[in-house]
Amino acid sequence: LVTFSNAASGTYSFIYSTPSCSDTMNIVVTAKPTVSSPVSILCIGSTTTLVSDSIGTWVSNSPSIASVNASTGLVTALAQGSATFTFTQTSTGCSSTTSPITVNPK
Repeated sequence: LVTFSNAASGTYSFIYSTPSCSDTMNIVVTAKPTVSSPVSILCIGSTTTLVSDSIGTWVSNSPSIASVNASTGLVTALAQGSATFTFTQTSTGCSSTTSPITVNPK
């Protein structure tokens, strides 16, 4: 078992050898996208824009509480509760999730 940290992006070669043969396996590790929210609390009807370090799409885990525009990251608070938002990087398929945003009544 080999575990990589997010900072360990790059190409790694693993060599398996026995006295009679060997084999090499290359593994490409891609860093997860960096995401953030400028706020942790919104009131119903308020908006904020999520931030990412690359091109991709956003999705809300609770769209009835807080919706998100898939391309712009604009979040709209709709109902009381909590939501997180997952960003998927277009070029790699790697994803990251924001910390929760709490939606309070007006």
